[in-house]
Amino acid sequence: MSETTTTPPQTGLNLPAWAAPFVRSTVRLRSQNATWVVAALAVGCFSEPTESSGNLGDTSGSTSTTHATEHSSPQTASTRGSTTATSAGASEGTDAATGDSSEAPACDALFEFLDECTDEPAGMAVVANGDFEMGCDQKVEVGACDDDEFPVHQVQLTTFAIDMFEVTVGAYDACLGDGGCTPRGDAEGCNLRQTGDDEQPANCVTWQQAADFCEWRGKRLPTEAEWEYAAEGPENNRWPWGDEPNPNCDLAVIVGPRDVGCDAGRTLSVGSKPDGASSTGALDMTGNVAEWVADWWSPTGYEDHDPLDPLGPGTGEQKVTRGASLVNGVVASLRIRNRVEQDPNVPDWRVGFRCSLSAR
Repeated sequence: MSETTTTPPQTGLNLPAWAAPFVRSTVRLRSQNATWVVAALAVGCFSEPTESSGNLGDTSGSTSTTHATEHSSPQTASTRGSTTATSAGASEGTDAATGDSSEAPACDALFEFLDECTDEPAGMAVVANGDFEMGCDQKVEVGACDDDEFPVHQVQLTTFAIDMFEVTVGAYDACLGDGGCTPRGDAEGCNLRQTGDDEQPANCVTWQQAADFCEWRGKRLPTEAEWEYAAEGPENNRWPWGDEPNPNCDLAVIVGPRDVGCDAGRTLSVGSKPDGASSTGALDMTGNVAEWVADWWSPTGYEDHDPLDPLGPGTGEQKVTRGASLVNGVVASLRIRNRVEQDPNVPDWRVGFRCSLSAR
């Protein structure tokens, strides 16, 4: 799919032209018990990170040389990419003649992202703290729930931000060029930059490669609970856009009448289906590529889920992907609450990712 793009400088994002309004204004939506802020600042607000930050979880056999504790909290992970403005010898603001020192003003915004203090990180949807029912309700989705989607349970999340778009090939290659990422897979179906795929989702990545990219950007992979809340909103929608209609190629990149990817035979540029956006402002939460999340998968589902900012099991063999992909067409597999277990060390052309960020 050929499409004119708008590329915000220094953000690592490659956005389609229709998304320009998103990055020039802030849209505030109110519903039930939460305020949803579609975060979209003017481009060029942030500089690229200069050092790595931590991530949630760890995977045996991964290529990363730096690992965080398995259950690092999202709140801790969000600030690891911040730049500390002190140097050896005297701190910033010290008067060399008198020895008097003054501290830099404390950040009073929601997010301390890299070296910026902001309420609205560029290219991200800010999701206000709130409660929601996580999991599949058999009374609502009759016959569609899988065993690992139980039990339905109440979850409370603190404020976070999530990328509006899936990470693109162009953004990932910037990380690769900076030394923060390792090469993705190049098998059939993998989107490669040299073939003009800058705006396509960065697929064919292992879980660790996805986590490493988010770390390079001063972010982290979203928890499974964050992903589900950002997709369904406080209304507990069945689909990102609401309870109806069922998924179709006007709303999501799924199987078309003749081929995958709405008959394109491949993924489409991120954000190609703006009418399918969730109420939080996140796009492609159903279809295009499925997405890695931070959590390990457990066959017992959510039995031991914490009610506040759950991180999932402490260990496991499979990671979770959410959101279905371009090869899915069956309604049951396209549901927001559908979960898929995936080998974290095996790249897949149907799987990509997006990043998340915790409020301070």
